[in-house]
Amino acid sequence: MICGAGIAGIAAAHALAVGHGVRRLVLVDEGAPMSLTSDKSTEAYRNWWPGSDDAMLRYMNRSIDLFDELAERSGNRIMLNRRGYVHATADAATAEAMVAEGLLAELQGAGPLRVRRSLAEASDYVPSAHTGWQ
Repeated sequence: MICGAGIAGIAAAHALAVGHGVRRLVLVDEGAPMSLTSDKSTEAYRNWWPGSDDAMLRYMNRSIDLFDELAERSGNRIMLNRRGYVHATADAATAEAMVAEGLLAELQGAGPLRVRRSLAEASDYVPSAHTGWQ
C-alpha cells in the first residue's frame, strides 16, 4: 500500500510495478490523484523539509537520483535542471530563521547553503552539472 496519490506516490507505484514487477499495489489518497500539492507544481524540486532528522532528505535524494537517471536515459527529454529554490524575505527575523533552517539542512546533507543579501551577490551563481545531460 502506498499512502498518497501525488507525484511521489504515483512514481513509487510505477517504480514498484515496472521496475520490480510488483503486481498488487494500492494507492490510498483522500482526494483525487495529483490534487493536493502536485498539481500546483512550479517544476522545481528540493531535497529537504524542516524536521528533526534526515529521513525526508534521504528519501528525496534517492528520488532525485532516479530523476537524474531518467534524464540521462532519455537525453533529458524531461528537461531537468539544477536551478533550485529561492527563499526570500525582507524581514530580518524571518531571514535569520531561514538561515538557521538552511544550516540544519546543510548539516543533514542537503548541500551547501548559499545566502545572498542582494541581487548583486546572486549574479555569480552558476548551477553545477551533476550528470552528463546538463
